[in-house]
Amino acid sequence: MNEQISIIERDMKKMRAKPEFEDVNKVYTSANDFEGYNMNGIILASLGLFTKSCPVQFVKCSEEDYENTPMLQMTKSVLSYVSTKGPVKLTSVGKLPRNAILGIFKPIFPPKAYALLERKKEFSDDDTFLLNLCKSTLLFLKLLKQTDHISITPAGEKMLGNNHKLYFSMLKSVMVLLDWRSIDGINNIKLGKLGLGYSLILLNKYGNERREIKWYSNKYFKLLPELTQCFIMTPDHIGHFPSEIYAERTFVRCLLPLGLVKLTKAGEVKGNWTIQKTTLFDKLVKVIPPSGIPDDAGVADTR
Repeated sequence: MNEQISIIERDMKKMRAKPEFEDVNKVYTSANDFEGYNMNGIILASLGLFTKSCPVQFVKCSEEDYENTPMLQMTKSVLSYVSTKGPVKLTSVGKLPRNAILGIFKPIFPPKAYALLERKKEFSDDDTFLLNLCKSTLLFLKLLKQTDHISITPAGEKMLGNNHKLYFSMLKSVMVLLDWRSIDGINNIKLGKLGLGYSLILLNKYGNERREIKWYSNKYFKLLPELTQCFIMTPDHIGHFPSEIYAERTFVRCLLPLGLVKLTKAGEVKGNWTIQKTTLFDKLVKVIPPSGIPDDAGVADTR
C-alpha cells in the first residue's frame, strides 16, 4: 500500500501541474456524486490516463481481439498499401489521390459499399473521417512520412506486423496525445477529452445495458459543468449543444473507431443514439474500484 500511495503522490504532483487540474478539483463534492471515487480517483481518471495510478488501466489482449476494430483495419490497410506501392504521390493540395483511396478501401470495404465508392468521380481522404483520422495518427506517430509523397517509415514497416503494438499506439494517440481540435475543427481542447477516463468508468459500470447518449453526457457535465460554456463553435457546428459535441467526440470519433462501443440509432432524431460497450471493452479496459484508490496519499485539497 505504501508503494501505491507513493505512485499516486508522484502522479498527483504531475496532475496538479496541468492547467486543467482546477476544472476538476473545484467541482468535486463527495464520493457519492462520482460513482464512489474520492478526489484522487476522479482527478487521476480525468487527467491521468496511461499513468500507473489511474483507475482506468488497459490490458494486453490477444492479437485476434483487435483485428475487427475499424481503426486497426483502416490503419493496416493504409500502411500495407503504401508499403506495397512505394511512395504515393499526393495531389496538389496534399491529399491522397483517388486511386490510392480505392486501393486502401478495397480490402476492408464490403463489396456493395466499395462499388458505390468506385462510382464516385471525386472524393478525397477528408471525405472519410476514419481514413483522415488514421492518416493523421500515422503521421503523428512517424509511421508514415509526408512530403509531396507519402511513404512508410522503417518504424511503420516494423509495426505493421504487430497488431498489439499498432493498436495500443493508436489507442494512446487518439485518447491522449492527439489534439482533438485538429480532428473535428471545434475550437476547444477540453470537451470530451478532459474526463475521458471518467466516461470509461461510466461505460465499465453501466455499459452492459443500452443507454441513450444524453444519460452519459448528463453525468459528464455534472463533473465538468463549465465545459457547457467555454467553447467556440465552428460554422459546421453552429446550433449544436455541448452534449452533442461531447457525444460525437467521445463515442463516435474516439471509442467507436477503437472498437470499444457500439451505437444503435434511437428514433428519428439526428444524433440520438444508444450506447453499449463491446466485448473488446471488457477484455481491454480494467477499472480499479473506488476502494482501491487510497485517499491518504498526502494530496492536499487546494480548493
